[in-house]
Amino acid sequence: MARSLAVLLALAAAAPAAEPLTLALLDGNKRTVTPLSFDEEALVAKYGSDEVRFPWKDLVAGSAYAARKSLTPYDDGTAILDLSRFARGLRLYPEALEQLEIALALGGLDEKGFEKEQKEVADEEIDYLTATIDTLLETEAEPERCLAAIKRLRERYPGSEANAKYEPHVKELVQALAEEKQAGEDAQAKKADDKAMAKLTEAVGKEQARKEQALASAAALMKESEPAIELRQVSRVKKKLLEPMGAEKQLKNARKNLRNIAKLDPRGLLVAREDLKKEYAAIEKDLIECYLRVARILMKERAYKGAVEYVRKILLYDPIHEEALEMVEEIRKNRISFRLSEITNARPRVTGG
Repeated sequence: MARSLAVLLALAAAAPAAEPLTLALLDGNKRTVTPLSFDEEALVAKYGSDEVRFPWKDLVAGSAYAARKSLTPYDDGTAILDLSRFARGLRLYPEALEQLEIALALGGLDEKGFEKEQKEVADEEIDYLTATIDTLLETEAEPERCLAAIKRLRERYPGSEANAKYEPHVKELVQALAEEKQAGEDAQAKKADDKAMAKLTEAVGKEQARKEQALASAAALMKESEPAIELRQVSRVKKKLLEPMGAEKQLKNARKNLRNIAKLDPRGLLVAREDLKKEYAAIEKDLIECYLRVARILMKERAYKGAVEYVRKILLYDPIHEEALEMVEEIRKNRISFRLSEITNARPRVTGG
């Protein structure tokens, strides 16, 4: 074991007692509460003058863990083991392993049980990290985010065979960062040059115009899909919404225009990075709507196998999309294979309590 019994017990003794803390909810709101008790489904806490139940599924993982930890006896090995498993259910794997070691020190499980559960947590975290990296690469996330995820896998599990899979991507991502940095330096150097700035303005303007045209076309196609949706005419809806000529294609073109603007203007001299991010998010929301409209019809028609493709696309962009997750459950009930493990950052199923 990496830590002695004395050190682990000292860590346990240093844990804070239950006191007011701020809960972060998945809907973006926050609540300052005093934890009172918990069960498998929810935290019970004093909020103002009332006792309120906060379902675990509605809390951000870190807040759920902090609240549960504040109510866990420091000297109870079985309770600490439950806390470890709770953290594991939230995909807080470092916390799960730490509490597992404390549980062993306190007699919550024996050495054999510890080694078995430690391996399970490690294997699960490796699967989670690789799925996260795969999703980031598939959705063409920012190079910094991709590299950070790959770095975490290397640092957490340097001996994992999964690391070799991402070596080619590391080189590509580092090159992309280098090119972006160089482009930024070049753009900054040209800022004082009126001629260069005029050229940049013209190029960005063209991309903006193409983007607006694509968005207008997408909006028109989505509007045109509405009568066919009412009649559940799947083929007509797909024609209006999906590639090769539907709203999906137009939205992806608009998204490409935004990326081109970011490359042309890496320092945000003409278009602020935050504005680009907001537009990018709005386009992804519209893409989700395209897939959602098709999926709804297929679900109503009980065409579950056909719906799987579109539900998966929705979860690729929004892993906690409530309606899509409800569709997943209905699809599974009808014995259609759906590998939610391919989608990362989905709302965790909380266990323990």
